[in-house]
Amino acid sequence: MTTSTFRLLIGVLIIEIVAFNVWMPYYRDEEGLSGGHPIEPKSSSGKQLSANNNSSYYRIQSSRLVCWRNSTVATFKRNFLVTGCGYSATGFISAAFRTAGYDVGHETPGRDGVSDWRSAEGNFRSWAPPFSFKHVFLAVQHPLKIIRSRAGTGWDFNRNFGRVRSHVTIQPAKEFDNMTMEFKTLDYWYSYMTMGENLAECYYYVRDISADLLEDICLRSELPQCEEKQWEQACASNRGFNPHTKDLMRKNPNWTISWEGLENSARTINEKSVLERARLLCSRFFDDC
Repeated sequence: MTTSTFRLLIGVLIIEIVAFNVWMPYYRDEEGLSGGHPIEPKSSSGKQLSANNNSSYYRIQSSRLVCWRNSTVATFKRNFLVTGCGYSATGFISAAFRTAGYDVGHETPGRDGVSDWRSAEGNFRSWAPPFSFKHVFLAVQHPLKIIRSRAGTGWDFNRNFGRVRSHVTIQPAKEFDNMTMEFKTLDYWYSYMTMGENLAECYYYVRDISADLLEDICLRSELPQCEEKQWEQACASNRGFNPHTKDLMRKNPNWTISWEGLENSARTINEKSVLERARLLCSRFFDDC
């Protein structure tokens, strides 16, 4: 090896070492924010606030809001989106935030945010192009409760929102239509939960909706004056809110739904595969699947 070649190799090695030392702290910081539990500044109430006032990186250590990654969207029009499967109290979320003084629409545009199950599809409406939301939350409702709620409105997956039939797992739509309603609903729940999870950075259980959860969503969404709002009042004044009231049908008080009953009624290959997928996803969130 010549002297000039040796010097060239030494120079390249020095450059690599310098670059490594400059880049690694930044890399570790990003990893800490997205996968670890960094020590972050806290507000007067003790809630975790932004690790960087100029970034979208936020983590709230909360038993009600479960976050597995951080928003990396640089450009946005609205602070947050709540999505998932229909019948997951998205109407209540928007109503409570409006009571608190924020412009949050339910399946319609809102200056601060939107609560909309259809946005789980990812093909956002004309008023919400891709990457227009800074933070995305997934509302998690038990699939058996979704079956009961759907039965209460009588929606047949064809009227009004028939396009959902192009997003479910059973294709073509004719095959989906041939299943009984309970299995259509399970496939709908599975499909929109999966799509919503792909978009979201955090999830919460519908059963855990409370004043504290609303404040947590507000803080993570970086809305102003979250800790000054009367969240208890926002919850109480909208308790029982149901945008489907006008669509509710008379329910059979003796009608129950169970996994055992679904197992016994699954007749076709499609119904059995839908049931298996739904139970597998359900078991990630609930203990009774």
